[in-house]
Amino acid sequence: MRLAAYLTRSRHGLFYFRWPIPARLHPARRRSHVRLSLRTRCPATAQRLSRALVLAGQSTIEAASAQAMRYAEIRQHVLDHFRGMLGRFKDGVDDSGPIGPVRYAALETTQGLADSDLDTWAGFIHPEGPDGLVQAFCAQRGIPAADLSVQQQTWLLDALRKGHHAFAKAALGHVDALDRFDLDMPPGSAAGGGIADDDAARGQTQLSYQEVVDQYFAEVARSGGVAVKTDADKRAALNLLAEITGDKPVAAITKADAQQVKQVLMQYPANRQKNRITRGKPLSEVLDLPGVPKIAAKTMNSYLSNMETLMGWAVRNGHADANHFAGMQVKVQRAKADQRDPFTDAQLARLFEQLTENPMNLVKTDAAKWGSLVGMFTGMRLNEIAQLETADIKQVDGVWIIDVPDVGEGNRKRLSLCGNSPHRDWCVLGLGVALQ
Repeated sequence: MRLAAYLTRSRHGLFYFRWPIPARLHPARRRSHVRLSLRTRCPATAQRLSRALVLAGQSTIEAASAQAMRYAEIRQHVLDHFRGMLGRFKDGVDDSGPIGPVRYAALETTQGLADSDLDTWAGFIHPEGPDGLVQAFCAQRGIPAADLSVQQQTWLLDALRKGHHAFAKAALGHVDALDRFDLDMPPGSAAGGGIADDDAARGQTQLSYQEVVDQYFAEVARSGGVAVKTDADKRAALNLLAEITGDKPVAAITKADAQQVKQVLMQYPANRQKNRITRGKPLSEVLDLPGVPKIAAKTMNSYLSNMETLMGWAVRNGHADANHFAGMQVKVQRAKADQRDPFTDAQLARLFEQLTENPMNLVKTDAAKWGSLVGMFTGMRLNEIAQLETADIKQVDGVWIIDVPDVGEGNRKRLSLCGNSPHRDWCVLGLGVALQ
């Protein structure tokens, strides 16, 4: 009797059921699984129980996916999007003057179309209609569109339609306000609103740089945290960003600031806090010092990546309008010394001999050889090999195969253990037995 893919057997003969949890539903956003003892050694009983558990698992995953995004979250995404649009529209008017009659008429048309049904409005906004509009908006906001249920897509489309109407109305109101001159208006309001109103229209919060960074790290910790070194690298990069920009609020960071940060990193000394020449000195005194090595391009990209991550989070959470650090990383040429030549046929033959026959007694345990052998004959990546479990090794139509989970996505690929290898009988070496 062939066992179901989700069944495994312990060394004591008891059957276990293993159900994968997609990364998008895991609190730490990583792929995992649930393992449950069926408390039976009977294959037929285990098969029957596994079928019921598979149905329960599928229902649970579908229900969790349907609740992955609440209506309030969808609405907030749409609000942030159109607030940003309105802020940029006002900036454009302030810089270039009042809009012309053609653009004014277009805003009126947009406002009128937003009162029509969803399909008509979506077809006007996007050439591919509602589906294309949902995909485009989700891609822009970093929302996994595939996880949205039909109901959630309807919520999103309706919110976008209402948001478009509100944007057109507010934009027209701003333009009309510029045509009126009220000499009793308070100073600073001639542009149609004070600074606080303008910031509110952009959806930006009035938080200091450090307050935004603290919120960011609090969310990182809440979602499972990061390794100690990664956390230290992030904090070092964000502290440097504050030093370069003078603790400028995240909402006020511009493209020019991002370019300045990149220029500073081009001259930034390596091991600034360890080198006695640069330790304890202000930034202005440590840049481009003669005889002091600069940080490597890889380190520079690490700084920029951490800054980009913070700004991306700030945009998604309404603290900024744009991520000016996107695409700022430099190209890194891989050093020739770091490149490795492939194994020769003779080296592979010798490695195979040591792993299987062990003439020099280098393989101390049976488990020590299987990672290398699987890699030699399948080309699997290290992380794919390391996550293999008993249920992933099986026979299909008399052929041993590895059913490999694709890390982080939940998809699977199947690799034959025999394939077209010159060692067609290598699979009888005991991999299937070793994993059972």
